[in-house]
Amino acid sequence: RIHCVMAKCRMTESRGAIPRVAWWLLDRVWPTLEGAAEPPPTQEAVTIGKHADEAVARLVLDNLQDALTIEADRAKSTDAKLIAVCSMMPVSVAVLTALVTLLSSGNVQHFTPLSIRVVTVTAVYVGLEFLRALRAAIHGLEARGYLAATDDEIDPREQEGVTVYLQRTSANAAVRLKQHRHSTDDKISQLKLAYTAITNGVGGLIAALVVLTAIVFHEAR
Repeated sequence: RIHCVMAKCRMTESRGAIPRVAWWLLDRVWPTLEGAAEPPPTQEAVTIGKHADEAVARLVLDNLQDALTIEADRAKSTDAKLIAVCSMMPVSVAVLTALVTLLSSGNVQHFTPLSIRVVTVTAVYVGLEFLRALRAAIHGLEARGYLAATDDEIDPREQEGVTVYLQRTSANAAVRLKQHRHSTDDKISQLKLAYTAITNGVGGLIAALVVLTAIVFHEAR
């Protein structure tokens, strides 16, 4: 029975490894979020108990305001990195243009068929990865709505005590903080896709250089 259980466990692990390998191979061509090893951690919204006094409610509100400020800075930093990824657009266009120029010129016959295949595959692969990174960056920079405090939330209600007001505004701030984190996490997910695609493109260039160098040394003999 022990051997049967161990065999079943090995079969389950092997079945689970196949999708991981498939996602890994897919990420080498067209990175996705499906093959992520671990989902991003979820953070629950802050809840304020009705028993909290004025001092505690005020402290919670101050902490939430600080967290909202930090979240805004995190979103700005992520946007700056996504904009930097967009600057790679000329690189992908230059690679594809160079490939078209090479194939359309009359100098193709000066290269060996193997070297032409290596250059063509490399140019297509690198161009595809850089375009994938650009697409992820554009999606990350997509306009997103962020919750903001309204006038009704800021203005005290009639016969509303200080403690109740602080509890209500803190609850609204906690909702905004959770929504801001979700939007920023979505941007970061797209930034990870762009990073994976750029890494793939650089790896393709390195592999092509190694192969072309081997071809040159082999033909020089």
